[in-house]
Amino acid sequence: MLKTGGTVIPVPAGRYSDPLNKRTLLSLTATIFDLLGYLAPFTVRAKMLLQLLWQEGTSWDDPLPVPVAAVWRNWKGELTNLAQVRFDRACIQCLLMEWVHIDLQGFSDASGSAYGAVVYLRLVHGNGKVEVRFLAAKSRVAMIKKLSLSRLELMAALLCARLITHVKREADLPIRSCFCWSDSSVALCWIRSDAQRWKPFMANRVREIQEVTSSDWWRHCPTQDNQADLASRGRPVSKLSDESLWDSGPREGGVGAPKTALIMTTSLKFDLWSVMEITRYGSYGKLIRTRGLSATETREAEKTWIRQVQVSAYGPGSHRRKDLQQFNPCLDEDGILRVGGRLTFAELPQETRNPILLPHGDEVVKLLIQHVHEQQLHAGVNQTLAATRRRFWITRGRSAVKDVQMAELPPERTEAVGPFVYIGVDFAGPILARSDGKSLTLLKTYVCVFTCMVVRTIHLELVPDMTVHSFLRALRRFISRRGRPRLLQSDNFRTFHLASRFLKPPCKSRNWKCGGYWERLVRSIKVALNYVLGRCHAKPDKLRTVLCEIEARINDRPLTIVSDRPDDQLALTPAHFLIGTESNSEPFSQEALYSFK
Repeated sequence: MLKTGGTVIPVPAGRYSDPLNKRTLLSLTATIFDLLGYLAPFTVRAKMLLQLLWQEGTSWDDPLPVPVAAVWRNWKGELTNLAQVRFDRACIQCLLMEWVHIDLQGFSDASGSAYGAVVYLRLVHGNGKVEVRFLAAKSRVAMIKKLSLSRLELMAALLCARLITHVKREADLPIRSCFCWSDSSVALCWIRSDAQRWKPFMANRVREIQEVTSSDWWRHCPTQDNQADLASRGRPVSKLSDESLWDSGPREGGVGAPKTALIMTTSLKFDLWSVMEITRYGSYGKLIRTRGLSATETREAEKTWIRQVQVSAYGPGSHRRKDLQQFNPCLDEDGILRVGGRLTFAELPQETRNPILLPHGDEVVKLLIQHVHEQQLHAGVNQTLAATRRRFWITRGRSAVKDVQMAELPPERTEAVGPFVYIGVDFAGPILARSDGKSLTLLKTYVCVFTCMVVRTIHLELVPDMTVHSFLRALRRFISRRGRPRLLQSDNFRTFHLASRFLKPPCKSRNWKCGGYWERLVRSIKVALNYVLGRCHAKPDKLRTVLCEIEARINDRPLTIVSDRPDDQLALTPAHFLIGTESNSEPFSQEALYSFK
């Protein structure tokens, strides 16, 4: 039980023998009733563990990994210490008229794993006595997608703004003023600036903060006086009761506007790592430039980072190191280490003749590879590596490029199901076709492409237009021949939106999402149509025949590597999953085919 000045809050008891899995972790964490968030530094540790299990793909009933299980046992063992945690239930322990000033103090902070906010009530007595009472706290784990620390601080500030606004609205007290404290100067600068300057992620959060709070609420505080640091990093229960900072806020006079002074120093040596922290930057572009820099300044900044990376990895005089002699290294006029070679007199740019030598595993190099990978539209390993080597030679470059994490495949892509259980749909065209009569009028027709997400089989339907009714008729034909799918994906086309409205009420089992994995197969269909028809305009009946043959040919493409050994098995194709053998749409003999031609 958690004793709170006469109020008893139930805590988990008698559940210490439950199996160690994700299900019991979530169940035990959810049973802790902490309405005000006083135990936020304790419960946020369990949230971090749960997020780690989601990232590792641990199932609900699978045993926990050994490192996580040890941390989980330690956390469960601290539940018995909750009985010693106490805080006053009454915020104001005397007559309200005795206090001359009442205000709210909110604090926000973020770490790489979580961010949090806490709100205090500050009371000033007529005789000058000051009391600070804990009111509410909130903590959240950081997003799985890696964000810079400054952006996490902005999310913590938004959480603080929401929390202090809620407390002010619900508290029936004559609150004169509110203050929000953060130890991030960057986040405070964003909050005080125009939201339209920033990209949507920052602009949306800055705009909401400015709507619910006033800019003069926000102040800077030192890190050591920021109580929200406990909610963002976590604390054991035994230490939480000893933290006077969490109960009663920072010392009086500990927070305030920072004093700044201009100091000029000179030094013969300069260490970039002591001034700038790599983890504060989420991309290579932000690392080498900020707003307002010219192209020359950006280029010089990039050279500075490259020199710093090379000095940190190889040390001074690196061009004479024995382990680098295989690259025949040389220094250019900017002091940057480059790869030598036999192209010194070739009429090529210097970056092509002598690419910059960089070590693998460095944080700057990781940002560089990610930057090139995104520039190449998330291309594969070979294309990303080739684009990188146009300017840089990264040691063990292929393994370094492979470290770029790809997004996890959705469960529909990996589930062992039959063909056309999970499908995507798109239109291809237009295709000019002749009318059925003797008229020479050309009509526009389209191909409705149904693609299986799992085995990549396709089904083609010829439609006269891209209206909702034509699509619904094509879908009915598809379902009659291939069966009803569990999930349908489409792009953001208006026809699919309207069809979704028609299908959802009577067909609850069909889900509609947005995707684009079928575009490569649409290209294959267009190439085949161009090869077969050329500039000819076939009638719809002949066009349907051509589409069926193209469908068979595309479903006969190999999904596995074609072996050079004659005794190996034939390559697996989508047709094997669809009909059990390869497609053969030619029921005629070779002699008959020659006579047709």
